[in-house]
Amino acid sequence: MRVNIIAKRGWILERMARELEKAIPGVTINCGNRERTICPDAALNYYMPAKDVLKFPAETPTLGLWTHGEILPEILAGLTASTAMNEKMGEYLRKRGVRHVTVIHPGTEPPRHPAIFGVVGRAYSNGRKGPELVEAAVEAGFSFVACAPKEKIRATARGQWHCPVTHTTQDREAFYRSIDYLVVTSLEEGGPIPVLEAIARKVPVIAPDVGFCWEFPCYHFERGSWESLRSVLEGLTRPPTWQGWIDAHAALFRRLTRRAA
Repeated sequence: MRVNIIAKRGWILERMARELEKAIPGVTINCGNRERTICPDAALNYYMPAKDVLKFPAETPTLGLWTHGEILPEILAGLTASTAMNEKMGEYLRKRGVRHVTVIHPGTEPPRHPAIFGVVGRAYSNGRKGPELVEAAVEAGFSFVACAPKEKIRATARGQWHCPVTHTTQDREAFYRSIDYLVVTSLEEGGPIPVLEAIARKVPVIAPDVGFCWEFPCYHFERGSWESLRSVLEGLTRPPTWQGWIDAHAALFRRLTRRAA
């Protein structure tokens, strides 16, 4: 299987193409040349972006990456199949009758360390603070720590929050430095004040629509919903990777070359 990618040098699309060239046997960029060019004997010519099919037309099967912009009929006429970087663009293509559209998110390097999520305060017996959400998150493998109001209740706070209690409000500056995100799991609130503290310390906030949370910039989730919170946590800790980008393209290349054969 020989796939040639037509990509402009020195652009993010070249980086995306390089990840495919490095990992998938038979993939080249511009037939090994510096300037964009097709390979007449390639099983597939892949245009990054799709509009380059107008400048470098090929008679062999063609694939085009749509990033954004207007869909021109003359571009579609030169493509056998299409990819899109996001679901919005993919749906935009499909609604206009474009066939064989595959959405593949670009990747990035994995984070250097797992994200640390923090909660502040104590969980009351009436369940108003939503400690079961923290329990579910810890069981799902997310790293949570808590900041207790006072040293004398620090020993009991571990049982309330189902995660390590690393600081008290006396040393909350150190607590905010130790976390990547503040999470509010409450079902009811007047504030909460930790939202203001986190924003003042440039710590992103994840919160439901309680108190004044959504009056400030934060990541939203549905109040009391573990599924909603999990979606946010996963989105922040498990971004698309280059390996996912590679694997999806390898499968697509196999499908298109088999179809052409």
